[in-house]
Amino acid sequence: MRLSKKKIISALKATGGMISPAAKKLGCSRQSLYQWIQKDEKVAEALETVREENLDFVESQLLQAAKNGQSWAVCFYLKCMGKARGFSEKVDAHVTGDLKVEIKQFGKEE
Repeated sequence: MRLSKKKIISALKATGGMISPAAKKLGCSRQSLYQWIQKDEKVAEALETVREENLDFVESQLLQAAKNGQSWAVCFYLKCMGKARGFSEKVDAHVTGDLKVEIKQFGKEE
């Protein structure tokens, strides 16, 4: 089967930008599809557009779940979007000056 740009873009849209299902739909390998994406700007742009649309949709679902008071969604949203306001599990430590490190092995007598 001869692949055309139009068929490839259509398959990517139909599969939500997932490469393996699109390749299967087209009757080609994932590697062939990746090559098309790398060499053709329009195909790469179509893939990026589909994935951005998916991300927008999923983000809207997350926001709706948070608005509905689902605590998991509130927590996840704050961890991702509220970092600038201090909502993060990650601690950033900044050390100034000299740092002295002492290592002791437990269980050995000194």
